[in-house]
Amino acid sequence: MDVKYSPMENPSDYQPDPGYNAMFQRRSSDRVFLSADLLSIICEFVHADILAIYDKLHSQRRRLKSLMLLSKAFFDVIANYLWREIYSLAPLVGLLPGINVVNGVYFLSRKLPGPGSLGRWDVYARRVRIIQITASNTLKPADNIWDSDSDSDDCLYNFVSPQVFAALSRLQERCDNRLLPSLGKLIYKDKITADNMALLEAISSPSLLEVEFSGRNTDSLPGLLKAALRNILQSSPNITKLVFWHMIQDDTDMPWSDIAQLDQLRSLEMHLHYSPANFDSYKHFRQKGEAESKFMLLLYTRRHLKLLVTVTAAKLVKLVGECSDALQWLTLAEPRSVTKLVLEITGSDSRQLDRSSEWQKLAEYLANGLVSLDELRIKSCLQLDIRPIHKIATTLPSLAVLKFDAPGDKAIFTDSVNRGEDFFLTLLMKQGNGKPLRVLRLPNSWCTGLGLAVLQHVSVHATQMKTLQVAVDSSLGCPEVVDHLASLEDQPAPALSTLVINELRTTPFCPEEYRRIPMLLAKLFPNLKTLTVQTQPGDELIKGAWSTIRELMEDYKCLRYLESGTKDQQCGQPADSC
Repeated sequence: MDVKYSPMENPSDYQPDPGYNAMFQRRSSDRVFLSADLLSIICEFVHADILAIYDKLHSQRRRLKSLMLLSKAFFDVIANYLWREIYSLAPLVGLLPGINVVNGVYFLSRKLPGPGSLGRWDVYARRVRIIQITASNTLKPADNIWDSDSDSDDCLYNFVSPQVFAALSRLQERCDNRLLPSLGKLIYKDKITADNMALLEAISSPSLLEVEFSGRNTDSLPGLLKAALRNILQSSPNITKLVFWHMIQDDTDMPWSDIAQLDQLRSLEMHLHYSPANFDSYKHFRQKGEAESKFMLLLYTRRHLKLLVTVTAAKLVKLVGECSDALQWLTLAEPRSVTKLVLEITGSDSRQLDRSSEWQKLAEYLANGLVSLDELRIKSCLQLDIRPIHKIATTLPSLAVLKFDAPGDKAIFTDSVNRGEDFFLTLLMKQGNGKPLRVLRLPNSWCTGLGLAVLQHVSVHATQMKTLQVAVDSSLGCPEVVDHLASLEDQPAPALSTLVINELRTTPFCPEEYRRIPMLLAKLFPNLKTLTVQTQPGDELIKGAWSTIRELMEDYKCLRYLESGTKDQQCGQPADSC
């Protein structure tokens, strides 16, 4: 049979896509790196080698310095790498006009010229992006980028006279704080004294975006560290990240108002001495909470963390500390718009009675003071009474996620099994007072009298709950499914998709339970996708039994779908392991 081609089907009429042709019509020179890009790649490779092997620092810098002198193209690229991060101001001080060294001390022999007339300082200072100061007036030979010609690091240190910093500070005022026009990050880990206050004034710049004061602050004179911070803040209004360590007791006021005026601030981390004056610091930032991404306050007593506060733009507050400290901060800060709260309660077992009273007061505040709370997580390794959780859950109208993970007093509910079951039921029925709970997590040891029968309450009273973790003892009996089917006829299918069971059982399963338990779970929670069972440590027999029950539950679900004529995507797939 003859094959006839239409005009569009004739191979001779085929025209390739113009873009396809263009891809193969490029010249070889189009794919050549620019000199600056190629040099940048080389410098990145050498720079990574320097960071990996510190012993090569001096020799590799000398090698880059020799390459820098080959041409202007080499000079600009390599100089940017050599000078983008320095570890003191001394390398730049050595480039000042009129600088002399006598007995290892840098000093000025004449007055500095005006801005823009500093010679080599102007050439290299604009390339500095990061300054890390660990010893403000010392210079190791390996850090002297320009004038180091020796391969040995055994030379005497060179010290910078305070006279030089004072001269730079005066010059800084004349050039609008632009001695270091490209400086973006300052890390200061040295002590603050009257002599090096001028140093900080000399390196402040409007281009600064990140500032960190840490290290030997305990050696600083009282008040000087805060004064130094205030000077930096006033001359660097574009700071986006601030980290400040001041863990010594100091009666001078923190410059909170200056910090609050930083419109670009996105991350604030304050490590301070434990003092009532620092508790209400968040009030300065409460109005700009939407713009601020992270606020951290860490209070210390004798270098031990006493209270940690974290506030994010997502309206999440995290408090780590004792109940009394958490309550004091919440009372002073009044973060009423917070929607997520994480509490990690710490303390000593010797204060059990005091902590019980403090926990009651904290729970009372949570129930009445945080009306917008959507998620509450409470965690502690200390014993906490679980009963105040009932008022929190039933009072807060927007609460949808409740996680309580702390050892409880089992004696509270041991006098009557029904009391523990009633408590669990009232938490589930919280939906009558506002938004229903979507996530509920209860500790392992809050009640010892709950069996699998309590899961029936979830299918009836918490149909919108998606995640549940609860401790049960399956040896207390499993109800027959037929006893519960009648109450489910007119109810929507429960939305529970994740179930975590903390198994308290210690006795082996009987054969009948291998039928009842998987059938109960399959009938109560048809949308269940993840079943996790946490058994007692070392109890492999119970763990193996639950593995079999989980497989049988999936088989029952498949049979149900086959009988109803529907298809489940999860049918036939194993559930998540214990």
